[in-house]
Amino acid sequence: MDDEDDAMRELAREHGMEFVDLDAVVISMNIIEMVPSSVARENLVLPLAECDGVLKMAVSDPLDFETREKLRFILNRHIEVALAPHGRIFSAIEKYYGRRW
Repeated sequence: MDDEDDAMRELAREHGMEFVDLDAVVISMNIIEMVPSSVARENLVLPLAECDGVLKMAVSDPLDFETREKLRFILNRHIEVALAPHGRIFSAIEKYYGRRW
């Protein structure tokens, strides 16, 4: 745990959102495949889980409603968000989608 995690946990609490520790979760490839690599990279988001047509995504900005709406439109799904630090989302995208050179 570091200062960035602590700050993001506090931000999540302030906004009534879930904080997700991306280093501690394993995401199914079935979930990863729901979001194209280009969409994940362009929007710096990571799919976490799906339940009843709602796709949970890790984001780093709790107030970025424009990106949420864009994802809802592109993916044709309801979107729920959880907060994670920007750098951890970037690293997880590289892990699950592969490095871009």
